[in-house]
Amino acid sequence: MMNMQMENFYEVGYLPLLSGILNDLGLRRKIDEHVPVDRQCRTTAGEAVQLLVLDMLSGRNALMNVDKWAAEQDLDQLLRPGLQASWFNDDALGRHLDRLYEADI
Repeated sequence: MMNMQMENFYEVGYLPLLSGILNDLGLRRKIDEHVPVDRQCRTTAGEAVQLLVLDMLSGRNALMNVDKWAAEQDLDQLLRPGLQASWFNDDALGRHLDRLYEADI
């Protein structure tokens, strides 16, 4: 008998579909073409924007504690493998939003 162990359990919902649409539109790629990578961040501005859009479309009212919301999501499927929810803390998202403003986006 083989023992199987589940690492994570996620409620799928409609976010993977929305993420696929955003990927097809090239949202992350287009943003990342205009906003240089910040060495302090482990994510790109495009990833931050896509996660914020998904967060808003999920029905949450506040754009605070996105990292806590992201910890309940399958980031490997929604954005890219290897991302950690803690990388989307309020300070990191603030830096990305500042860089979007500086890039006049």
